Amino acid sequence: MGKIKSNHIELGLVIVVLLLVIGIKAIDFGTHENRIDESTQSEVAVPITVDTAETRIKVYITGAVYMPGVYELPEDSRVEDVVKMAGGLTSDADTYAINLAQKVYDTQQISVYKEGEVPEIEIQRPLGAWTLEELNESDADRLTEIDGIGDAMAERIISYRSENGPFNSVDELLNVQGIGEKKIEAIRQVFTKALRE
Repeated sequence: MGKIKSNHIELGLVIVVLLLVIGIKAIDFGTHENRIDESTQSEVAVPITVDTAETRIKVYITGAVYMPGVYELPEDSRVEDVVKMAGGLTSDADTYAINLAQKVYDTQQISVYKEGEVPEIEIQRPLGAWTLEELNESDADRLTEIDGIGDAMAERIISYRSENGPFNSVDELLNVQGIGEKKIEAIRQVFTKALRE
């Protein structure tokens, strides 16, 4: 009888040990499964919301194009894009007098001249007088006509203009590397002269 009781106790202990082992394995499996879930979740791509709204600007093109008028287009557009929207250049357009690669800006007026046509701005003001519009539209060669601006400085002005948009005042030239108070004062004189005349 005592032997049977002893066997029952041993059997009970074996069952308890087995249950403990199974329980520990189950806990470990659950933890491992959670770890897998967590690692899987970390690899799942999270959708990124991108604002696809595009800033639009309006530009007015006149002169030697087939359909002069006001056109709306993306803000990073070039003169070439506006010309295409306007039906292209006419056969008598002066292609040397227009910079097709120039970036456009909101409210800009682009005048496409015919061959041999003198730009009105040259008639309205004497040589040496400058306007803000010219500062925003002139190429490097034209910019070097301003006293104190050489080839390298002209390129920096054009680069700044391309990256930041048109100058709203002459004083914004101070943001261009290499232009300090002394140089801006000389440049101001050219523009002040333009305004006086």
